[in-house]
Amino acid sequence: MSANTVRPSDGDGGGSARAEVGDAAFVRAFLANVRNRIAFAAAVRGIGVGFAITAIVTLLRQSSPAVSLLTTVVDGAIVVGSAFVAMRLSAGMRSRAAVAIEKRVNCDNLVVTADELDERPARASSQMVALVQRQAATVLRRLDVEALFPTKQAWIVLAIGVFSAAIAQILPMVYERAGSNAASSGTTGVATIGDIEATVTAPAYAGRAQQILKNPARIEALAGSRVQLTVHATAASIVVETLLGKQTLTSSDQKTFTGDVTADADGFIALGPSTSAGKVGTRKLIGLSVTPDRAPHVRITAPGRDMLFPDGNHAIDIAVDADDDLALGTLKLRYTKVSGSGERYTFSEGELPIQITRTNETNWKARVHWDLRSLQLASGDMVVYRAVATDKRPGAPATESDSYIAEIRLGDGDAAAGFAVDPEQERYALSQQMIIVKTERLLAKKSTLSTQAFADEANDIAVEQRRVRAEFVFMMGGELADIPDPQEDMTTLHEESEAESESDILDGRGANTGRLALVRAVRAMSGAAQLLNTAVVPEALSREKIALTQLERAFSHTRILLRALTQAEKLDLSRRMTGPLVDVGRDQHPIPHGEVSARVVALRGALAGIAELLAVNTGRTDASARASELAERVLRVDPSAKPLQAIATQLNEAAAHFGKLQTDNARHSLELAAVSLTSTLRAEIIAAPQQSRSFDGDRLDGAIADALRGARGPK
Repeated sequence: MSANTVRPSDGDGGGSARAEVGDAAFVRAFLANVRNRIAFAAAVRGIGVGFAITAIVTLLRQSSPAVSLLTTVVDGAIVVGSAFVAMRLSAGMRSRAAVAIEKRVNCDNLVVTADELDERPARASSQMVALVQRQAATVLRRLDVEALFPTKQAWIVLAIGVFSAAIAQILPMVYERAGSNAASSGTTGVATIGDIEATVTAPAYAGRAQQILKNPARIEALAGSRVQLTVHATAASIVVETLLGKQTLTSSDQKTFTGDVTADADGFIALGPSTSAGKVGTRKLIGLSVTPDRAPHVRITAPGRDMLFPDGNHAIDIAVDADDDLALGTLKLRYTKVSGSGERYTFSEGELPIQITRTNETNWKARVHWDLRSLQLASGDMVVYRAVATDKRPGAPATESDSYIAEIRLGDGDAAAGFAVDPEQERYALSQQMIIVKTERLLAKKSTLSTQAFADEANDIAVEQRRVRAEFVFMMGGELADIPDPQEDMTTLHEESEAESESDILDGRGANTGRLALVRAVRAMSGAAQLLNTAVVPEALSREKIALTQLERAFSHTRILLRALTQAEKLDLSRRMTGPLVDVGRDQHPIPHGEVSARVVALRGALAGIAELLAVNTGRTDASARASELAERVLRVDPSAKPLQAIATQLNEAAAHFGKLQTDNARHSLELAAVSLTSTLRAEIIAAPQQSRSFDGDRLDGAIADALRGARGPK
C-alpha cells in the first residue's frame, strides 16, 4: 500500500474512536462514504461537460449575445441533463465500491468479502462473519477516502466547462464591438452584409397583405409594389443597384440601412457595401420577379354577331361578361351611331344603362334590353356597340370588347360587299369626318396628356389620315402618275409623280373640276398627315377641314365617278409590269452572314466565367464577389426567363458558400449552374445540318453488302 492511501492508526486519537464503533457498521459506513464520493465526482464532472456543451451551442447560434429566457432555460436543461447522465454512468461503479477499493489497495479481498457477507450473512457462521468484518474494518481504518478517490480531476473538468461557457458568451460581444469600431472608423476591416429583411407592400387597390421576407433569394411582387429593404451590415454605406439605376440606403448608426425599391419589371436587387475609405465588400444579389396586373377581359356573349334589320323598330338583348385577375372597377356598354352617306357622315356616341351582377370582385356580368327606336335610326344608318371595362389600378387604360354592328337595311339592297377596313381597327369605316372628330377630341384632352403621349396619339391619327387618303386615290384606279414605275410597290403612293400631276391640274390643264377638287382634298390630307406626325395638331385640323370641303365639292359633280372596289374588281399587278427590258440581268447578291445573337454571347461569357471560377483557387472574398457578379450577368440577359432565374439562384448560393468558406458546397452549386446554363445554351443554338452521304458511297455500301452475302453462301 502506498503512503498516500494508508493512514497509520498508532498514536492517532481518531483511530481509537473508530475502534469503538462496531466493525460491521464501520465497514458499511465506509463503503457508503465511497459511493457518495464517486457520485459527487461524477456530478461535478457532468456539470462541467454540460457547460462545455452550452458553449458549443452558443457559438453555433451565431446570434446576438443578448441572453433571453428561452436560451437560459435551454442552457440550464443541458447542464442538469449532463449531470444526470454522468450520475447514471457512475451507478455501476458505485454498486461495486468494494471492488473499486480492492483495485486501488490490495486487501486480499477482505473488503469485498465483508461487503458480500454484510448483504448475505447466512452464507457463513457468525464467528466467521465477525472475524472477516473485524479484519476488513482494521484495514479500512487505515485508509483515507479523499486520497483514495480524489475529486481534483472532476473540479478541473468543471472549471474548463465554466470557462468555455463564459468565453462563448463574451466572444460575440467582442466581435460585435470590434465590428462596430471598424464600421465607425471606416479605415480598417471589410464591409459586410448580415441579415436582410424585405417588406413587400402591394398597391392599395390590390388589397393584398404585406409580405415580410428574411434573407430572400428571390422576391415575387405585383407590379407597382413597394419593396422596403432593411439591411443589417458592417459598412459605412450600401448602394442598391437595379436595372433602372442605383441608389444609396440611409442609415443613422452605420449598422442598419433602409431604403425602398419599386417593383415594376423583372430584374434583380444588388446590395453593395463599402467602407468610408472606399473599400467595397462582397455584394449580395436578390432576384426580383414582377407579376404584371393583367388587363380586364371583356366580351359580348349575346348576340355576339353583327345584325341587319329592315327598320329601326327592333330591340337587341345584349349580355356582357367581364373578368380580371385582381378586381374590376367599372363596366360600361358604349355605342356610336353613324348616319349619312359619302363624306357627309355624322357620328354620335352614347352609353347604355346596364344591370350589373357581381359574382365576386373579379367576375361581373351585365345584361340590357336595348330598344333601337330610341336612336331614331333611318335607312342606311348603323350603330356600333362595344363593352368597356377597367380594373381598380389608377390610370389603367380601358379594355374594349369586340365591336358589333346593328345596321338598318338601305332600301332593298344589302350592305356594300366591297367596303371593308382592317378588322383589328374600329368596325365602322374611317372617313375624313371621323378624322376631324378624333383630332378635335385629341385637342380637347391635351391638358391631361404628357407631351409624348400627345405626340403618339397624333401619329396614330396621321396613320388613319393616310389610310383615308390612300382609299380615295385607289378609288380612282391607283396612282395618279401617267406611267407607273414597275419597280414601285403598288401599295405605296408615289407622291412626287402625284405632285407633278397636281401642278398640271392646278395650272388649268385639267378640265374636270371634280378631279381638281379631289386632288386638292388629297393634297390637304397629305399636309394634315405631315403636321400630325410633328404634333402640330391645330394646323392639321384646319387642313383636315379643307380636305372635307373639297371632298364634298367633288361629290357634288356628276362628272367624276367615286366608287369602292368590289370583291370582283381587283388590281392585276402582272399587267402593270411595263418599261424597257434592256437592263434585265442576273443580280449579284453578297453572301449573307449569320447574325450573332447577343443573348448567346452573354450566356457563353457567363459559362466561361463559371468554368474559370471552378478552375482557379481564389480567396474567400474574391470568389464570393465573382460568383455574385456572374449571377447578375445572367439576370441581365433576360430577367423574366425562369431557367436563367434558377441559374442565378444557384450562383447566389455559391457566393454564400464561398463567404462561409464552404468550398465544396460552393463548387457543387457552381457545377449545377454550369450544367443548367449549358442546357439553356444548347436550346438557343441551332444544330448544324448533318452531312449527307453521296450516291457513290451508297453504291459502294450496297456492293460490299452483296459481296459479304455471297461469301457466306446460301442459307
